[in-house]
Amino acid sequence: MQKTLLYLFILLLFGGGVYYFIFYKKEAAFAESEAGFQIRDTASIGTIFLSTPDGRRVLLNRTDSGWTLNKKYPALTQTVNILLETLLDQQALYPTPSSAHNRIITQLAGTGIKVELYDRKGEKMRVFYVGNEVHDYEGTTMLMEGADRSFVVSLGQFIGLLYSRYNPDIDNWRSKMLINVPEKDISKVAIEYPDAPLNSFTVNNDNGKISVTADPGIIGTHQMNERRVKLFLGFFENLVCEGHLNGMKGLDSIISTVPKKCAIDLVTKQGLHQHLDIYWMPQTQRSKNIDTTRNLDIPKGYDIDRYYAVGNNFKDTLLIQQYTFDKVFRKAYEFYQEDPTVDVVGFEKKEK
Repeated sequence: MQKTLLYLFILLLFGGGVYYFIFYKKEAAFAESEAGFQIRDTASIGTIFLSTPDGRRVLLNRTDSGWTLNKKYPALTQTVNILLETLLDQQALYPTPSSAHNRIITQLAGTGIKVELYDRKGEKMRVFYVGNEVHDYEGTTMLMEGADRSFVVSLGQFIGLLYSRYNPDIDNWRSKMLINVPEKDISKVAIEYPDAPLNSFTVNNDNGKISVTADPGIIGTHQMNERRVKLFLGFFENLVCEGHLNGMKGLDSIISTVPKKCAIDLVTKQGLHQHLDIYWMPQTQRSKNIDTTRNLDIPKGYDIDRYYAVGNNFKDTLLIQQYTFDKVFRKAYEFYQEDPTVDVVGFEKKEK
């Protein structure tokens, strides 16, 4: 028994020694002032600011409801988490050769990404610069602010480039979420079809009392299908876009010449108003399905899978998919139809 305990003690002592010399000694080999790229407590980070010499800026702020981008947009959670994991795991491998110092400084001044980290109180934590990959792709060059030498930095066992994780382009950090409002928080939704006003309608939710406003000729003597109206109000969660098109050359001219499909207005019980103008998108080489014979509502020459959307909240131009928004594009008469006697999914029949 005593021999077993002795062997166990020796094993623990040996393991601790290995850890000390391999990991601790490696971390302590370089001063934090010149190689402190690793942030062990990423939960303490409150602000991340990325900037480049060509004027690109990304400001990420931690809030009680999640991360924000440039104090204006919701940030893409997955991308922010990847950056936080990078800050937690990245370590300096070795200093770059002194012969390459001037070249690296020149590169950082021209195309490098400046990274500024602040804690939740706004106090500066760390500032460093991210450069290009080294010749053998073993890591990425980085330079701490005020340091005399740069380092090759990598993610432990991960051999690869870190530059892309500090991407300074806004679209890389923007959430694709457009509308995410649960049914209980909706006060009013209006869908207007400029070319087919009889299809337009407004759904009001007054503390659970639901009503539909539409053309009297559509309503007639029909009874409102309350089930469908409630289902419709549940369609405004997790509505995402495919991408942001801001800055695309010639886009404003294109949109000014195409017909509008519809306009969506949503008002929450908290007073938030979201507006989207949806426009038909001309067919392009990217259009996968140009056969519009199966849907006469689609004008000839326009894409049946995608639309342009312009939002007033952020003055954005977006690309949205029919697949995502089709459930929202309802017509007034649908709320005054009786349900079929077969199983129903949403508003549509489900074949048995």
